[in-house]
Amino acid sequence: MIHRSNIVTPFRSILNGWDLTEETKISGGRKRPMKKDKFKSPFFFLLAMGLLFFMISCASAPKLAGKWREVGKTATIEFLEDGSFKAVDNMGMAVSGKYTLLGNGKIKFEIGHQGSSKEIVEGKFSMQEDELVISFGNGKEIERYRRVKQ
Repeated sequence: MIHRSNIVTPFRSILNGWDLTEETKISGGRKRPMKKDKFKSPFFFLLAMGLLFFMISCASAPKLAGKWREVGKTATIEFLEDGSFKAVDNMGMAVSGKYTLLGNGKIKFEIGHQGSSKEIVEGKFSMQEDELVISFGNGKEIERYRRVKQ
């Protein structure tokens, strides 16, 4: 029979400042002291922190890269992995530039125009599976897109 203390004790030791000097019960009622230096090494600490940051970044980064078509219209926008984008509006006018995800659902577009300075446009975006909503001007202009399957 597995006792609750057999499972909880090692985790409690780790959570209490990484002090692993407590003895841990093992099968048959025998006790064996845990090694003191196992998790105190800077290597293990850095490895654990690296894995934590990796998991957080993978979970929170939206998969924006790909081609999107505006719902009920012909306009498209394509987000590339390198932070650039290409867009074609409903009239066939093409623009391109860079995009930056600012956090808290905000996005910034730097649109390059020939013969003039860059135009900066900021908006909010939200994604749910294969649907993308971008709003500009405090929600006055809302564009809805669906991911183009390729």
